Amino acid sequence: MKSYKNKPKRSGFTLIEILTVITILAVLGGIGFGTYMLVIRQTKSKQAEVMIENISSSLEARINQGFSQIDIDDLSGLIDADALYPTGDGLATSSENLYAVLSGDYTLTGEVDDDRQPMFPQIDPEYEGKGKYVNKDLLLVDPWNQPLRYKYPGDKNNVENGFDIWSLGPDGVDADSNNDDGVDGGLDNITNW
Repeated sequence: MKSYKNKPKRSGFTLIEILTVITILAVLGGIGFGTYMLVIRQTKSKQAEVMIENISSSLEARINQGFSQIDIDDLSGLIDADALYPTGDGLATSSENLYAVLSGDYTLTGEVDDDRQPMFPQIDPEYEGKGKYVNKDLLLVDPWNQPLRYKYPGDKNNVENGFDIWSLGPDGVDADSNNDDGVDGGLDNITNW
């Protein structure tokens, strides 16, 4: 008979043990990544809410300050002559006039005149910090780098001289449209109404 007592024991991990550890790490990684993506989405949504609030209150402040006759002449075609609000149709380029009024860049060249200061730094085309609100096309953009939508007079925000500002949100689909597959989108739009 053979004796097994004198044989040295093997050290190491079995295949089952290694596969179990890999499975546990994969599950934890998946949970961690999913949570991370959810936090990023919520953070960007909150940034968009704050951005829209800043833009709305800055526009109200700019209108309440009033425009000089020189400003009104420079802004002809960009603002509603009666209400002095920027014109906007709600399309992708609709925030251009809003940018012009808030930044002081009435000629839409990307250069703000010395005597006109932007309402807040993030709207200055030369701003280099985090949270820049304007892209190279001089459109106001949301945290997903999609153009903000602006409409005056507003359809949803129907107070006197009400205007609508909204972001299409992470899905980039307007609430009033359908995706290519016919499914309603835009349920994550961020609005000022």
